[in-house]
Amino acid sequence: MMHDARGNTIISTEASRPPPAAAAQAAPATAAAAGEPRGEVGPLRWPAFSRLIAGLPEAFVQRLASAWGVKAQASLVSFMAEPLAALAEPSLEPGMLGLAAAPHTGEPALVAMDRRSVFGLLECALGGRPDALADLPPARPYTLVEESLMRPAAEHLLAALRDTLAPAGPLALTFRRWEREPARLAGDLAGAALVLRLTVTLYGVTSTMAVAVPMPALEPLRARLAAADPGADAAFDPRWRRRLADEVRRAPVALTAMLPETMAPLSRIHTLAVGDTLEFDSPADPLVGLYAGSLRLGEGRLGRSGSRVALRLDTPIIGKKEG
Repeated sequence: MMHDARGNTIISTEASRPPPAAAAQAAPATAAAAGEPRGEVGPLRWPAFSRLIAGLPEAFVQRLASAWGVKAQASLVSFMAEPLAALAEPSLEPGMLGLAAAPHTGEPALVAMDRRSVFGLLECALGGRPDALADLPPARPYTLVEESLMRPAAEHLLAALRDTLAPAGPLALTFRRWEREPARLAGDLAGAALVLRLTVTLYGVTSTMAVAVPMPALEPLRARLAAADPGADAAFDPRWRRRLADEVRRAPVALTAMLPETMAPLSRIHTLAVGDTLEFDSPADPLVGLYAGSLRLGEGRLGRSGSRVALRLDTPIIGKKEG
C-alpha cells in the first residue's frame, strides 16, 4: 500500500482526481470552528478498514453482473477523509451527483458518477454496450428516465459498501435522489466525510465513481475499523482468552511410544523370514520415548494394564509448566 504526495492511499495503478486544493486546505479550519470531534481531513490509517474496503470493487462488480449481466472490472483508487462538499464542487465534470443518508444520523451522503459512467451504464441498462458510443453526448441536464435508470446503479454501489463493511457493523445508507442543482446542497455539506474513489471499466471503457460517507455515520464502527487486527479487541478480553485456552486443552493429540532403533544392512533385511530374531543395542527393559508428532515429550517403560500395553513415565514431561 502506498501514499501519493497528497496523502491518498493508492490501491490501484490507476489515478483518481484529487479534491480541489483550496477546499482541502480550508476544511480543517471549518471543522475546528464547528467543534466537530471527528472532523479530521487527511489519510485514514485504519488497518481493519483498509483490509475490509479492499473488497468493495469486487462486491460492486458482482452486483452489476447479477442485476444487469454487466461485465465490468473495478479498482479502488483511494480513500481518505475529505470535506463532504468536495464531490459537489462546480469545477468537477458534470456527471451525476446523488444524495443519500444514514438513517441513524440523518447526515447526508453522496454518490458521484462522471458522464462516462452515466452513459456507459445507461447503454448497459438498455441492452447496449458502452464501447459502441463513439462520443459522449453534449453536456445537458439528465432526463427523468435517465435518472430513474441510474438509480439502481447508485443503490448497488451503496449496498456493496454496506456488505463490505458488514463485519465491522451495520452501515445502512439510503439513496434519496439525483441532485440536479448541486449548489443547493452547499448548506447541508459541512464537515468531513470518508471519500472513496473507484475506477470502473465497462467493456474496455473506463470511468470514475465516488462515494462520500459522513464521518458521524462511521462513528459506531470506528473502534472496529481502526483495530490493528480483526478481533484485536477480543484478544485482550479475559473471557475470550479463557475460552480459547479451554478449547486448546480439549484438543486431541496423538501420542506414540517409540522403541529403540537399530541399523541393519539391506542384504540382511532382504533375508528376513518368520521366526528370525533381530537384536537391538539396548537393555532388555529399555526406556521408550514418548512423542507427540516429532516432539519428544519424555521417556518411560513399557508394561501392561489389564489387556492393554501401557507406558509408565520415568521422566518429567518436557516443556510442562508447573502450576
